Amino acid sequence: MKKLLILSLAVLFFACNSEEPPRVYPNNPVQTGKAMKGVWVTNVASTALGSLNAIKETVQTCKKSNITDIYVVVWNKGRTLYPSEIMNKEFGISIMEGYEGRDPLLEMVTEAHKEKIKVHAWFEYGFAASNGQQGGVILKKYPRWVAKDASKNLLVSSNGFEWMNGINPDVQNFMKSLILEVVKKYDVDGIQGDDRLPAMPIAGGYDDYTVQLYKTEKGVNPPTNEKDASMARLEG
Repeated sequence: MKKLLILSLAVLFFACNSEEPPRVYPNNPVQTGKAMKGVWVTNVASTALGSLNAIKETVQTCKKSNITDIYVVVWNKGRTLYPSEIMNKEFGISIMEGYEGRDPLLEMVTEAHKEKIKVHAWFEYGFAASNGQQGGVILKKYPRWVAKDASKNLLVSSNGFEWMNGINPDVQNFMKSLILEVVKKYDVDGIQGDDRLPAMPIAGGYDDYTVQLYKTEKGVNPPTNEKDASMARLEG
């Protein structure tokens, strides 16, 4: 034991007295580019989009806080936060109630770009049609778009969101049309889908379309328990 201790001390001694110079680490991290600082601007429990002046104030607050990217909500509660020709044609509601005669997205893009701040269109609700409205105007007009759970009921997640079936090509095309409308009409710097686009709750997938798709691909009915390991990702 004494020999082992002496040997260890000797190794430590020679290592500490080695002529090899110690490594010098930089005090500051390597900068690979401009840092990104983002903020999400919503219309829920917030007046940030309530008027043009409110948007101007929001942008100035972001500028003072060195924010580089604003993610502004453009889709929630089954409504758009910009005048949408698609929503007007499909449901007769071009923009969310309370914002008629305005274009909050255009106002935000205009004011933020003046300050060299990027703007991303935030499709907050994604495939969720409504919250506490039994699908709202969307599923009322298109009941075949509904997402269903294993009991064949409207798919409702724990936070109250009521869902369209994101596996249905018609639903996918509807969401694509809104995104393309924004990209073509506005000088946005990006699109953000949140956790509800393209995701859908695990309890979904029991509507007629998806069940038939599963049977076609697997040759059997889907499991009654959505957490069954044999449930596989489907290609719509």
